[in-house]
Amino acid sequence: MKKSDLTAGLVPENYSKFLQLKQALVAKIKGMKKTESLAKLFSPESYKLTILAHSGDTAAEGLIIITGRKLRAPSRRLVFHQKDLKITSAKVTAHTKAGDKEIAVERINHHGSFEQVRLHTKETLYPGSYLVTMAFTVKPPALEEPDVISAAYKAKESTKHFFPCIDEASAKDIPLEVTYEGKPA
Repeated sequence: MKKSDLTAGLVPENYSKFLQLKQALVAKIKGMKKTESLAKLFSPESYKLTILAHSGDTAAEGLIIITGRKLRAPSRRLVFHQKDLKITSAKVTAHTKAGDKEIAVERINHHGSFEQVRLHTKETLYPGSYLVTMAFTVKPPALEEPDVISAAYKAKESTKHFFPCIDEASAKDIPLEVTYEGKPA
């Protein structure tokens, strides 16, 4: 089928309208982002990471405390990067004018194709200051060398396979405190 066959029955005014709509649609598709920057949704201010050492082929356990600011419109979720981690529990605390308020996490969704974990809350999260605590497990051999995490983070390399974080270049100048409990085998 030729292009002329498709347009043969269209009157010139309808065809020009069709071309305008097609151009607008193509421009919209080109302008769409594949995934939105997570740093534009939540801006971390510090990371406190505690790793419980593993032995042999068992998974290591970790606890991350992230302080930061939720940006943009109110929603009921916070999203962080992760790769091959299992978030076992999460807690969100809002720092409000009236004081700290714990917000229940309703569910934790792992999205492997996006390499994200999404924390869905029962209440709406408004822009402001938050403390997010997540317990997780890491598959070996991710933590065989204790200094690997700090070295990767300082070099601004990907750290989402070590702990849940905002793993984007714009969020790599955030203080990271790493504590190890026990020695890796």
